[in-house]
Amino acid sequence: MNFFQLKSVECHFFCPYGQTQHSSPEMGKEEFYMINKAKKGFILFILTAIFVSGVFAQAPTLDKIRFGTVGGSNAASVNPINNSISGAVVIPETDPQGRTVAHLSNLANGNFRNNPNITSIVLPSGITSIPTSTFRGCTGLTSINIPTGVTEIGNDAFRGCTSLTSITIGANVTKIGSHAFAECTSLTSVTFPKAGIQFSGTRGFETFEGDLFAKYNNASGGAGTYTRQRGGTVWTKQGGPALCPTCGQPLPR
Repeated sequence: MNFFQLKSVECHFFCPYGQTQHSSPEMGKEEFYMINKAKKGFILFILTAIFVSGVFAQAPTLDKIRFGTVGGSNAASVNPINNSISGAVVIPETDPQGRTVAHLSNLANGNFRNNPNITSIVLPSGITSIPTSTFRGCTGLTSINIPTGVTEIGNDAFRGCTSLTSITIGANVTKIGSHAFAECTSLTSVTFPKAGIQFSGTRGFETFEGDLFAKYNNASGGAGTYTRQRGGTVWTKQGGPALCPTCGQPLPR
């Protein structure tokens, strides 16, 4: 029997709106079984294609990231090719060759610089520093992790990230560069894991907006979470006395 003569079966096989499964008096059990199996296979193929396309739509756009070798070592650096990266970006722990991603390249003093389309970034655990101006001007960035391996945050690293609302400094950070978090107008919460972090710039006041440098280095400062009103200049350490948002003096109890 010729498969292509089964007009009614063909309709229900290819039409997604077919509701019943018809057989012809001329069609034997073997032909019916083969066509029914093919139909199920076709549906499975379509569902798989939809699933795979959805997964890759959410996956990191590795085709837009360039990996390089650092000093001939078995470590890799990462740098986006252009500002076409958008949304939630997850930088992998290793590059396609299996090398540990340990560096954010500092090409032209800016890695993801001035990309307004990135909303969040997950950095790999092997990163040891965040170079100068790496995320400067990423106005859509709302969250980013600082891996425990990071020891230094460079000058202007997050400057102008106007959507960033909170940041937790990595446990092993020893130095934060000048203007690293300047012009982060939405930043209302900063958590330090320890005391003694060095702030660069003019007495450190340029690193964050407001009086955070002074509060952190105060005798009652150090490790802890500091908050302020959005756009305000007065920071308050959580668990400490409530301060006036205008003058910074303790409020009466």
